[in-house]
Amino acid sequence: MSLLYIQDYPEVHSPHTTNQQPLQKEEQEEDPILLIRIENYPTKNLSEEVRNSLESWNTLPHILREAVVDAAVPGIKESDITVTCGSGHELEENKTLILIIEGLVDRPEHTKDIRDRLALKLAEATKNWLNPSWTVKVMIYLFNPKLDSYHVIKGAVED
Repeated sequence: MSLLYIQDYPEVHSPHTTNQQPLQKEEQEEDPILLIRIENYPTKNLSEEVRNSLESWNTLPHILREAVVDAAVPGIKESDITVTCGSGHELEENKTLILIIEGLVDRPEHTKDIRDRLALKLAEATKNWLNPSWTVKVMIYLFNPKLDSYHVIKGAVED
């Protein structure tokens, strides 16, 4: 284990640390995390059912989380899934919603068949939410802890 001191890195500032507190870099098991980024989301042309819902946009993250759980990806549970929204569509004729899935750890149990099933479940769930004129594309990127960087600083437990 190597120790780094905050005073060696003046750009690191925190009200919860002092200049003498070491930052410890340890080997750690990667926590499961699955990030779903929604890009080119519709600002119009939603399905009739969604358009009539007051919280229509808020339903999509829940639909996506349910689709991941339904896909039965080993080691991933609903609380491991984060959904974010990028940009809305700018061109009227560009009716393609894109889901970018990141953070799925490259492990033997995350086979191509599992990833294909996950992509299909997400695409189907999203397509049911969208107007039929829209296309859904899903891309899944594996995270390789031996090649990619990863570190978690957990929050304090609240009383």
